[in-house]
Amino acid sequence: MSFITRGTIKKPLITKKASTPRYPCYAADTSGVCSALYELGGMTVVHDASGCNSTYSTHDEPRWYDMRSNIYISALNELDAIMGNDEKLINDAVSAAHDKEPAFISLCGSPMPMMTGVDFDAVALEIENRSGIKTFPLHTNGTHSYIEGASEAFYQLVKEYAAPMDKKENGVNVLGLTPLDFPLGADFYIKKWLVENGFEPVCTLAMGDKLEDVKKMASASVSLVVSYSGFAAAQYLKEAFGIPFVCGVPFGLEYPYDLAGALFRAAELKEDCFYSSAHNCSNDIVIIGEGVASASLACALEQDRNISATVLC
Repeated sequence: MSFITRGTIKKPLITKKASTPRYPCYAADTSGVCSALYELGGMTVVHDASGCNSTYSTHDEPRWYDMRSNIYISALNELDAIMGNDEKLINDAVSAAHDKEPAFISLCGSPMPMMTGVDFDAVALEIENRSGIKTFPLHTNGTHSYIEGASEAFYQLVKEYAAPMDKKENGVNVLGLTPLDFPLGADFYIKKWLVENGFEPVCTLAMGDKLEDVKKMASASVSLVVSYSGFAAAQYLKEAFGIPFVCGVPFGLEYPYDLAGALFRAAELKEDCFYSSAHNCSNDIVIIGEGVASASLACALEQDRNISATVLC
């Protein structure tokens, strides 16, 4: 391991014993909240140090080039962190909310607030009381994967906005759709596949839809979980509205037909289906990645090419 500076090779700054960093990654790389809520008309406030906003809004978010989103940072400094100056965060969030008038506010954290013990539930409640805008406290801390942050964001969103309504026959919610796991345009192709197989997309959370679509999610007859980020929301829809779910991504040639059949059966029998896990294991090929997508890819390889693979996630 080395890096080149002005034509000379210098040794790395870490020793052999310190094989892994002893500090957590940036919250943007591990929380997923900004991407999960990017298109829904809310305002995301990240409690973190000044200068990190570009990481949250651009490095992990390809939609930034074509679409804007209200993503703010608290600009936490050393004195505020040590003295516990939550009033600055609250005032700034309320002021920005009055200017932008978002549909909701989400408040998430990074490693420093975790170390100083910031009470996000209390801060979010105070922001909501002063602004009159629904505020979600999301308990991210920069030390877990993006799946955890996006999962909590989707769960809180569905819990707050999904309302009881009449069911649509063959209506489908797609849960866990973000650019962290899928390329831009994936929502279009998934909707197209659903329509071609006789389904009606209700909401694709959270690419290609708005907050109004989230409010209609209880009208679906089944949910399709395309990444683990959408699993908690799917469980809530099952418990609150009796909507079963199927886990899988329509990869390959044959697997999408079987996945569509699993959706029909789940809607008819009111039973959940972890269809993406129905594959054989092999020591020759290993797929490493997000669980639902990786297992679906393994199923597609087995059906299309008769190749078995082991999934690590």
